[in-house]
Amino acid sequence: MMRVLKNTLLISGFIDSCYLLLYKYHLERMSFCPTHGCDTVNMSHYSDFFGIPVAFIGIIGYIVLFLTQLSSKNRFLNLTYTLLIFIAFSFSTYLTLTELLIIHAVCFWCAISFMFISTLTFIELYSFISNLYLSRSRLRP
Repeated sequence: MMRVLKNTLLISGFIDSCYLLLYKYHLERMSFCPTHGCDTVNMSHYSDFFGIPVAFIGIIGYIVLFLTQLSSKNRFLNLTYTLLIFIAFSFSTYLTLTELLIIHAVCFWCAISFMFISTLTFIELYSFISNLYLSRSRLRP
């Protein structure tokens, strides 16, 4: 069940990032943005990170996360996924705070991506703590 939820969130995030990247290079206004901040955010200079569009970083990030979480039996990939999801959460938090505190606009689609990454992070945190608790309880007599 958790694997299906993770895959759904990762694929949805990938599609969201693809939409944002396509929109970035399309010169017209975004067709649907309930917050009315998508144009402001996506056209700001903060929508690039060291010259790379943030939406492209999102696409690559979602692909890498999807591929690393596929093998639940490989401990190295499990640890890699955990590390990457926390990096993605940190980066997504930075971007969301930039929207709120510097740009003073909120992109609906960026907020959706933040929600996906936040949910994946909390799932991973729960799983990590549960596994830690289970491994410690097995060691006790």
